[in-house]
Amino acid sequence: MDRLGFIVKVFIASAVVAGLIKYAAPALAIPANATSSLILVLSPSLLMAAVLSWRLWQQP
Repeated sequence: MDRLGFIVKVFIASAVVAGLIKYAAPALAIPANATSSLILVLSPSLLMAAVLSWRLWQQP
């Protein structure tokens, strides 16, 4: 049951993010240039790397 709960949480989080991208993102005034593109493309990977690195250092 714990695995099913985790899958449901990930599904809900994914649906919320998809809704935000579809409905809220067009209202943002993000300039179309290379810097903005790089930030948007690389930020999820960098964030995940930071979180996983932090968790690695927290393990005994």
